[in-house]
Order: sequence, then C-alpha cells, then structure tokens
Amino acid sequence: MLIDVLIATIVVSGLCFNVESVCNEEDHTAYTAFSGQVVSKNHPNNYANNYCGYYKIKLPQGNVIQTDFTEYNTENNYDFVYVYDGPVSPATQIKKFTGNLPDGHENPARIISKTNELTFKLTSDASIGKYGFKFNYSPRCGQDLTSTYGYLTSVNFPNNYNNNEVCWYHITIPTGNQVRVDFLAFHTEDFDKLYLYNGDIDAHDSSKQLAIVKGDRNGIVEVYKRSDPGFNKISIRFVSNSNGATGPGFFLTYRPYVSGCGNDKGAFGGYYNYPIESPNYPNYYGTHIDECIYYIRASPGKKVKITFQAFHTEYYWDPLYVYDGLMLWSGIDDPPQKAKLSGSGVPSPITSTGNIMTLKFTSDYSVTRPGFKINWQSI
Repeated sequence: MLIDVLIATIVVSGLCFNVESVCNEEDHTAYTAFSGQVVSKNHPNNYANNYCGYYKIKLPQGNVIQTDFTEYNTENNYDFVYVYDGPVSPATQIKKFTGNLPDGHENPARIISKTNELTFKLTSDASIGKYGFKFNYSPRCGQDLTSTYGYLTSVNFPNNYNNNEVCWYHITIPTGNQVRVDFLAFHTEDFDKLYLYNGDIDAHDSSKQLAIVKGDRNGIVEVYKRSDPGFNKISIRFVSNSNGATGPGFFLTYRPYVSGCGNDKGAFGGYYNYPIESPNYPNYYGTHIDECIYYIRASPGKKVKITFQAFHTEYYWDPLYVYDGLMLWSGIDDPPQKAKLSGSGVPSPITSTGNIMTLKFTSDYSVTRPGFKINWQSI
C-alpha cells in the first residue's frame, strides 16, 4: 500500500557461492526507520569467508541519503565493499572500498547519494575475514527526477521536516510535455515556503516563479500547478527557517499535463462541491487519452459520494474507473476498484469507504462521445 512507499526500507541479503556470484536473498532483514544504523553480517565478529551480501537503503522519492561510517575493516585488496547509487548495475557503481578507515584506498567516512536508493555489497574471498563495517544513515533533501510519472515528499514525511533546510528538487519529463504537479498533502509553518519555477534552475529567479505555497493547504481547493507551455522541466525549492515549529511538509505527484484532463479546477482540495467533467465536456472528448486522473477528498472522517448527472462514453473501449482510495498512477499500489463504467445511461451513485476517491478516464484511438458530468459531496 501507499504507506509502504512512504517508509524507508533497508534489506540485507546474504550468502552466495563465491565472490564473483550475484548475491542471493537467503539472509533477509528489513529496517523501517527513516534513519538508523547498518552493520555487516556478524559484526563486531568477522564476516564469513566466501561471503556476498547486499545492504539496501531506500527512502521516499524527494530524499537523498547520507551515510557516515563509524567502523570499517576488510581484508585489504581481497575483500571489498561496492556502493551503488540506485539499483545494482555497473552504471550505478559510485564507490569501491577495501582495507580499513585510515588506510583504505578511499575513505568511506561519508557518502551522499544522488537518488533515493543506496546499495552496499560486501564480498570476501576464501580466507581472512575482518569485522566489516558499521555506519549510520539519514535522509537529506533534494533530488533530480526524470520519470514520466512520479511522486516526491519532503524529508521525513509524514513526520515533521527539519528546521534550517534549503532543498532543491528538479523534475524533467519527456520533451513536448508540460509538467503537472498535484499536492496531495501540504502542511508547513507559515514562515516555511515551497517555491515552484519553470525550467531547471538552482537559484531563485522571480521571472520563472510559478507559485509560492505555504501553511496548511490540506483543505484548500487550489492544489494543482503546471509549468508554462514549452517547459518540460520544473524546479521546486523548499525553505524552512532556523527555529520554531515545523510540519509534515508535502507529498506531491507529477505527470504530463493534458488540457481539460483531471483536476483542472483543483479537485483534490477538500470541502468543496463542484462538478467533475470529462475533457471538453459537453462536447466530445478526444482520442488516445492515456490517464485522466481526478482526485476527490472529503473532510476527515467523512466519505465521498459521487452522483452522475450525465454519462456517455464509447462502450467498453473508453472506461471510467472508480477507485476506493488514493491511486497515484496505474500499477502503483492501486486501491480497490469500485466500478468500471462505459457506454450510455446514468450510473447509480457511488460512495467511498474512506475520505478519498480516485477517478481515472481513458479513451482509445477512435470513436468519442460527450463523456460525463459528476457531482460529489462529503457525507
């Protein structure tokens, strides 16, 4: 589920046949804290001969990882620690250590990732084991994101972010698209602000500024922003002051913007009753709509009820999906599906079990219809 995505996970996986083999998953330990300590197998005793183990740290997107080694000792030139910035592959390897802290080929005392995932692989030969390593890890803010769809959070989310932070995030989607950002949660102290900019920048530029967001916006209707035409990149700067209260921060998703598609009227904001319409309604919607997503949130402790005022789509080929909960994008922790609707005729009202409902509309390459108009309320 979504909460699993928002919690850091570390996996330690163990023995393999020899140093050259890919580590297997026989020895598996998971850590769920955003920060903590990682130790090599058997530490402070020696690791085994012919050992191969992966130590994986993964934080929510929007965080990078800082590690600080307090102990490190391997057999020099025979036993190694490899570090990968992201999933394990030759392209992501950023470090290789052997020996001990003061005399190793490269001191591993501090490592800062560029992604939200770090993987450590310890390998040993057939003789002379050492006590291995011990290090602490913690999240740091800022990340470059390049997937077409994605999400990011403030550091520690849903727990409070830290004081005295300046965090830069850069989102790049395929050329020819505008970037759409939806804030699914936002709560900061009034003096702590999030700035959105057109393009890929690393310093404040008022000429490229799209918006400033601050305070408790969880009940405010205006929670979606997009880059200007011609910009497939967006930069986000989050600044917290040096003292005082903090808050949970933010959780947002991003994807390509499609005119008239999704919550152009700010649908994820709470406590407002306004119609949700298909693109171009009451005229015919377009062809080849990939994922037109509408988020609806009722007030806390309430449920969402949707009532159809009109409904006409191409039968079978152009469905409207109704999900009981929050769906980020297809295939990622999909909540239960309440309905799949297509054709003509007005469907019966649908009520969620919690306070969030997601609608997703898609169309194929031919034959369109007027679409739909839906009212919703918090009950």
